[in-house]
Amino acid sequence: MTAAVVIDLDDGLDLKPSPPMPTMAPQSPLTAVTDPTVSNKRKRHGKDDPPQKRIKIFDFQQHIRVMAPDCDEPFVIHKDFAHYRSPYFKTAGEQHPGELMTFEHPDWSVWSRYIQVLSFGVVHIEEHEYHYTVEDLFDLYMLAEKLGDLQSMNTIIDATVGWFAKNPPLYRLPSLQDIGPAFTKSAADSRLKRLLIDYYLHEACEQDMAEADNFADDGLEDFWVEVAKEFVKLKMGRPRGRVSDAFGSKPSERLTCHYHQHNEEFPPCTSA
Repeated sequence: MTAAVVIDLDDGLDLKPSPPMPTMAPQSPLTAVTDPTVSNKRKRHGKDDPPQKRIKIFDFQQHIRVMAPDCDEPFVIHKDFAHYRSPYFKTAGEQHPGELMTFEHPDWSVWSRYIQVLSFGVVHIEEHEYHYTVEDLFDLYMLAEKLGDLQSMNTIIDATVGWFAKNPPLYRLPSLQDIGPAFTKSAADSRLKRLLIDYYLHEACEQDMAEADNFADDGLEDFWVEVAKEFVKLKMGRPRGRVSDAFGSKPSERLTCHYHQHNEEFPPCTSA
């Protein structure tokens, strides 16, 4: 019987920074496949070698298996790649090597979309009648955030900004009903929170703000406090009569790197 471990993402793990992946000399794909001596005897280059000679090599023969709710079969992800991108997967793999990872949430559809983003760098959300649901994008981002997958988080935030930019004006602002779960469940320093605040700070109209009374008891108090704090910052930083000038930087018009997260392994975008 295959060992399995049930994991609750909200419990967290003792995450440790992932060390850089081993670096090896570039190889011809044909040589790497046909010569059995190459895979185990590649000459490793030192850290002082020229950058063009150092690339990351992943072992695509080892996998981890992830069982999501309502799934009959587990998802299969390349182990090295998952550990490189997600410190959560890396820590869980070290604590429970070779075991089936069973997650109690989110549902299988979110996991399926996440694995596509992880593997191909593409966000795919199925259409629901006339347009995508922003809730799908928020759920996808929060999963990547809990897994610590910065690259996927940045890809998803780009897709979210693009989704609003392409929508008709009526749908260019996230609804308060969608904001509630996303704002309360995301991390304290989440860039998704920053994006949601900016949308209501820069793009909400009088009617949008009037609807806030309908959601006063839906856990959005902290959200409105943050919006108000940002408004005061903009107002105090402008001369009298020029406050409106501070509201010209809409999320859809900014470089999306403004809402990205980076570290040494995934440095800031070149356009930032």
